[in-house]
Amino acid sequence: MGLTHFQLEPLEGRELLSVSTASAPRRVLDRAGSTFQTARNAGILKTSKTFRDFVGVGDGTDFYKFKLAAQTRVDLDLTGTSNKVKLALIQDKNNNGRLDRGETLQQLGGASTTRHISKTLSPGTYFARVQQSTAKNNYTLKLTAAPSDAGNSLDSALLVTNPSGNVFFTETVGGADPADFYKITFTPLTHLIVSMGNLTANADIALIQDKNGNGQLDEATEVLDSSTLPGTSNEQITWHSSPGTYFIRVMPAGGESLTYSIQFSTSPM
Repeated sequence: MGLTHFQLEPLEGRELLSVSTASAPRRVLDRAGSTFQTARNAGILKTSKTFRDFVGVGDGTDFYKFKLAAQTRVDLDLTGTSNKVKLALIQDKNNNGRLDRGETLQQLGGASTTRHISKTLSPGTYFARVQQSTAKNNYTLKLTAAPSDAGNSLDSALLVTNPSGNVFFTETVGGADPADFYKITFTPLTHLIVSMGNLTANADIALIQDKNGNGQLDEATEVLDSSTLPGTSNEQITWHSSPGTYFIRVMPAGGESLTYSIQFSTSPM
């Protein structure tokens, strides 16, 4: 009996140890830190990269760091399970490791569970921030880089890929680049506001529809509206857009090269 008793004691110990280990809480790895210094490093962004993580109670902020080697149009697309989330594009301009005034290039919240930011950026280091302090949110963040070139004709127009909500671009035009064209398509009746600002010289905008579909612009019949204020005044066009494809043209008033920012704001009617 003594031998039998000796064999059973280690078995009971192993069984108890196994139960204790299985019942211990699992530690979740936070892949994206909550500061510039602990940001998840996406490296040099050339095409697309996708990340999946959690943000919410106990982990309210996730940062992602990426670099651009040339002027690039960057799209940030966030999908998740909560509408309380905020998405921001940030640049630590003074490299002090803290978020200062003027360093949030764009931030989006709202009622939907998706967020989209599109912006043309100069070479440098940038951060995407996903933030939510309440509830739970399992999300997917996609960072996409594309060559920055708002073409100078209807055929080469830069596609505004997300016409629902607000989309921003920062571009240059003038000199060897006589015009910039943007293309946007609506399925339902849509309220469209196009705003242009941050101009370094005088430029004008026009809303165009290629009615005959020949890829050529007929100024007399296909320019639906325009804004031609003097100097570096902000330009704006408001239009109730029927289903179809439209173009926005940016042209320097004096031919000189300049930098500008343009925003497309849309809402269904």
